[in-house]
Amino acid sequence: MSATCHPIQVINFRVILDFEDATCYGTPAGTPEAVLLPLATLDIKETQLPQQNASLLGRYQGPPFYGNKVVDGTLTGPIDPLSHYYPVRASLGPPTSYAAGKYTFKNTSRPQSFILEKQFHNLVDYYKYSGCLVNTYNVSFSGTGGQLLYTATLNGQKETHSKTPYDSSPIDYRFSDEAWDNRNVQLYIDDVAADVSIDTFSFTLTNGAVLGYGLNGTGAASVAGVGSSMVSGTLGGMFFGNSGILADGQAHTTRKLEIRATRGTQVISWIFPEVQLSHESPPMSGNTPPILALTWNAFYSASPEQCLLQVEITTDEVYSTTSTSSSTSSSTSSSTSSSSSSSTAPTP
Repeated sequence: MSATCHPIQVINFRVILDFEDATCYGTPAGTPEAVLLPLATLDIKETQLPQQNASLLGRYQGPPFYGNKVVDGTLTGPIDPLSHYYPVRASLGPPTSYAAGKYTFKNTSRPQSFILEKQFHNLVDYYKYSGCLVNTYNVSFSGTGGQLLYTATLNGQKETHSKTPYDSSPIDYRFSDEAWDNRNVQLYIDDVAADVSIDTFSFTLTNGAVLGYGLNGTGAASVAGVGSSMVSGTLGGMFFGNSGILADGQAHTTRKLEIRATRGTQVISWIFPEVQLSHESPPMSGNTPPILALTWNAFYSASPEQCLLQVEITTDEVYSTTSTSSSTSSSTSSSTSSSSSSSTAPTP
């Protein structure tokens, strides 16, 4: 009997995203209008583990039983001026306003569930995950350079395996624009450029996503909800003795933080209108300058933004106001799309 022979494997990983019906969890919105996202890693999967049979059978063991199907994982991808609209919308919900090319998102909106599909395109193998929700959304920035990446932890409803793709003609953002790196980033404290000694910054938004498993005989999640948002982060850098952030932490002073990525006219700003820093003092360690590592928490008390996190995306891309996709008609999005001047937010 001859051994099975396979050709050289060609890697062709792709991931598509499409938002679901905002009024019915786990239900497609209608005609697929998916987008192909730039991707670093995606490990979402469905698991259903065997569990021990409780029957007493002497020296024997009864067959295992299987609990609920659990769908979870992590999505990491590069941040660029065009495609990052979709991870932000998945994390914070639809834009709360839109004007002159600027899309504004706030954590006070209701997140919208979406479909993700892992596509092993060369193998004609497709794994679709319905009812996905972002539980946490994280971005880290560093003065040491490197590509700007986001990471989202995900929960989902169910997995469906198919030999045909969910959407055969998604809008392709994988080659749409050069991803940003940390050289494109500036930190602001109370709308003033931060001291150059601060060289690290990170934040995490937690949505508190919870899935419910109804008694419906499927083992798949049937309902979903989100709790109160929480936003926290870190900032740090060399201590030169002249930074006001130590005094801010000791006095519990409220500050506004903004981290902004810019290339030309295209901008993404992550704004934290009210935060307080941890009370710290500089350490002494080794033969290196002291390094500060502070934590901070966002809250709402009196800011005009009335939120913990506001994300503003200013881009030449015009996203559809009636669907989940961009209005760009070509398979690879162009950054030369004209901007809309509508003052109303796009509908989910």
